[in-house]
Amino acid sequence: MRSGAPARPRGLTLALFLLVVVGTALLLAAQFFGPAGGVAPLSPAQRGGVARGGGRASGTRGLGLSRPGRGPLLALEADVRLGAIDADLPLDVERRLFSVLLESPNLAEVTLTRAAPSWQVTLVRDPDGRIRTLYTHRHGDGFALSVRDRPLDGGLRHGPLVLQHETAADPTAHLTFTVPAEGR
Repeated sequence: MRSGAPARPRGLTLALFLLVVVGTALLLAAQFFGPAGGVAPLSPAQRGGVARGGGRASGTRGLGLSRPGRGPLLALEADVRLGAIDADLPLDVERRLFSVLLESPNLAEVTLTRAAPSWQVTLVRDPDGRIRTLYTHRHGDGFALSVRDRPLDGGLRHGPLVLQHETAADPTAHLTFTVPAEGR
């Protein structure tokens, strides 16, 4: 020990370190799992799932919103709850999700999954910046996937919605839908 420096018990140093670690963990938990800012959850008839890209995490409240970058997603949830967009119309949902991606350059993907009738609209920001629409919908006895490939800086309706796969998975069977739905 250097002369002139006060002696500090080793246990006190460890206790201070643990206090900082626990405090940081509590702050992070409050940030990611705290209240949803006063937005009321949707009724069962309105529920869908919004998955947030970047970390590809599924959400926790209302439409299944994840916490980071949640401002535009909370606005989306409010738009659905208040009837500003019709969550029964996939093209209406596509328009709003397109706006969410434009407003949020850090989002890589945003999805709304509808339980009944079952369908899913996902907008994905490709690494080159293009935004694609993936629309999973009923097709015969199963599901199909249609894709809208936009050019770089293309607008909402640039590019047709083209059937890509005549067989696709039921979007309501995916964990990003079932796990948040079970928590309600």
